[in-house]
Amino acid sequence: KVLFWICLGIAIFGVQGHYEDTPQVVKLTSNSFKKEVIQSKELWLVVFFAPWCGHCKNLASEWKKAAKALEGIVKVGAVDMTVHKEAGAPYNIQGFPTIKFFGMNKDKPMDYQQGRQATDLINFALDHAKKVAMARLKGKGPSGGSSTGSSSNGKKPNANQGQRKPSGGSAEYSEENVIELNNENFDQMIQGSKDLWYVVFYAPWCGHCKKLHPEWNEASTRLKGQVKFAKVNADEDKALGGRFQVQGFPTIKIFVPGENDPIDYDGPRDANGIIGHASRKLETLDIPVPIHQITGKDIIEKECLPKTGVCAFIFVPHIYDSSAKERTKYLEIVNEVAKKQRKKPITYFWTQAGDQLDMERGFNLGFGYPAVVVYSPNKKKFSTMRSAFKSSSMSSFIEGLFIGKSSLFDIKNLPTIRTAEEWDGNDAAPPVDEYDDIDFQVFDH
Repeated sequence: KVLFWICLGIAIFGVQGHYEDTPQVVKLTSNSFKKEVIQSKELWLVVFFAPWCGHCKNLASEWKKAAKALEGIVKVGAVDMTVHKEAGAPYNIQGFPTIKFFGMNKDKPMDYQQGRQATDLINFALDHAKKVAMARLKGKGPSGGSSTGSSSNGKKPNANQGQRKPSGGSAEYSEENVIELNNENFDQMIQGSKDLWYVVFYAPWCGHCKKLHPEWNEASTRLKGQVKFAKVNADEDKALGGRFQVQGFPTIKIFVPGENDPIDYDGPRDANGIIGHASRKLETLDIPVPIHQITGKDIIEKECLPKTGVCAFIFVPHIYDSSAKERTKYLEIVNEVAKKQRKKPITYFWTQAGDQLDMERGFNLGFGYPAVVVYSPNKKKFSTMRSAFKSSSMSSFIEGLFIGKSSLFDIKNLPTIRTAEEWDGNDAAPPVDEYDDIDFQVFDH
């Protein structure tokens, strides 16, 4: 009898536990879902949740704000999957919360993969509402709502539409740059670190974790050298998960240098979104972008050739033709540009004139230093900056490369990299006079 009343209480109050005070959030059930959502002409943003889910509880306040703001524009609903499993059964719900957008083609709702703030939800809904309105204006598609799963050009959607394709994918990006943490090495790796860390706490059986996996790999590869990406199997290492109040999977925590407590990540779950979030965080913290001196082929093989982006080579005057102060100024300009362009997949290197003569010849450098060359290992092409060595000029040059405005030249292979001495940060030592060791007394006789 007690069990009966418990079950009845869950059935009646499951959804209301999160949304009882917000009539703008429509409480959807197994019986009402088809009529309210599938058969309606309304646009719907629906969350499938479980009352015990920590992430669902965190989302609830933002969901209610979004529902109030979207009232009369986009319908906002909620399904308690512990009670109304049949409502979510057709949509392969593998974790909580799962958010789906039901639009033009109600049979193929779109997976929501963006931020969990009310503004993120509202912007997403309004963006797709606009697409629906424009499609209707052109007389394309059914009259009831949209999803990116249906085509706005009137063509019949295929089975893959409506499901977001990963921006990278495990086939292209391996997890070699994702550090595996556990209770034994966690403090050693993170406490006292000068790096910015993004750590995902996951469980192997979690559907959302599996979707995040290739995106995490891509972000870790593209931000290698700038941000540390790690993972914790919190299903196996429960003590570590408990230490950071992990209540659902995946949970992402940000560990900032010099801070004891991590920050909860509530941004997008795709690679580009994660990279954008991390880049903004780096800008806020004013963390410099690594600029590698070319001291041998190892640094190029490790940091340039395996990358999917491009490599920027900065050639500065030889220290005998310059000074430590002038060289530092040049590198500060490069660092300023690197910070501005940190979202772009660029790795930066520098060398002094004469240390890498094969590179200078291969890139046809003969017009003075400093000089800048950007090289693509994949396309085997390069481009040379011809303007003044200033922050604004270099930024314009780099931006032009990514929109196809710069001239490109073919190069079969990267020229031979020579071993060079690492700069000690000082001016050049005075040259040794070759006559200093001669005993001039022998000429007195």
